[in-house]
Amino acid sequence: MDRYRVELSLNIWSDTDKGAVKVAQDICDKQKEKFDNRCNIMKVCSSPFGRVEGEDIVAKVYRQEVFNEQSTQ
Repeated sequence: MDRYRVELSLNIWSDTDKGAVKVAQDICDKQKEKFDNRCNIMKVCSSPFGRVEGEDIVAKVYRQEVFNEQSTQ
């Protein structure tokens, strides 16, 4: 069997940046569990209507989580 690399794009609806990243991670986790396909999040960005490019939020969410963990220690 041959292996192929596929890059997909989809819209995720969420009230928060962190929620959008969590939904994307949940999708990848289910893919990895079901198909052992090494699903990765390449990019999550805001996608307001009428705009082509949005802000990449994965790094932003990660920075917020790290900052929150450091401030509680």
